[in-house]
Amino acid sequence: LIIAPKHHHSKLANLDISITVGQSEVHPSQVLNNLGSVFDTAMTMVPQVSRTTRSMYMHIRRIGKIRHCLDQSTCQTVTQALVISRLDYQNALLANLPQSTLEPLKLAQSCDARVVTRSKSCDHVTPLLHNLHWIPVHKQTKYKVLVLVHKVLYDHTAPDCL
Repeated sequence: LIIAPKHHHSKLANLDISITVGQSEVHPSQVLNNLGSVFDTAMTMVPQVSRTTRSMYMHIRRIGKIRHCLDQSTCQTVTQALVISRLDYQNALLANLPQSTLEPLKLAQSCDARVVTRSKSCDHVTPLLHNLHWIPVHKQTKYKVLVLVHKVLYDHTAPDCL
């Protein structure tokens, strides 16, 4: 994976960059999967957001099918384990991304809140998130980074490499 600003991609496309390892030739890739996160050549994180959103909606649909059998507390627990955990995993990578990039995650979180609370699609989602004690996506990414900075500066509980 060669990471570069978009205006340099055309220059890099003309180059034949490859690495020979043993008998195999390795060519650059447009995306790279590392520890469950997807990185692209311009670091837009769009493939990561797309993958996370797709996974969230799959679980939301499955929970929605059995929602009538679950009380709200159980549904919230199942949702936390299957859907919100996807949103939380490595979301610090999404800090400072444009709102348009985070919009699919926000919509998936809103859909999930409506399934848990059995609300209608026309109901405003902010009170639902507040009642569920869920932080909106754009604030969640910043919160995670700030918690890490606090651990580094004051608690000294962060990993030594930081």
